[in-house]
Amino acid sequence: EFNIKTVNDMKAHWELVNAAEQAELQSTLLERKLSQLATLMDSAEPLGWTEALKAEEAEVRERWNRLRAISNGQAGILTLSHIP
Repeated sequence: EFNIKTVNDMKAHWELVNAAEQAELQSTLLERKLSQLATLMDSAEPLGWTEALKAEEAEVRERWNRLRAISNGQAGILTLSHIP
């Protein structure tokens, strides 16, 4: 049964979990993060994610191009509010 105490206890627990995860991520070496990313990317094909990733690729490239234009001062009237 959920009551205020149970909900507050659960919230406190997840705040501790999130803080521990954040500390772990901040202390993880870049080499380790890159290794983890490479492992994840290598698993895309065996898990059947290739088509889904390709479907989103054009959208991701467009977002990067918008951000690049903004950071290079070439945005003209483009503002951050235009980025979905």
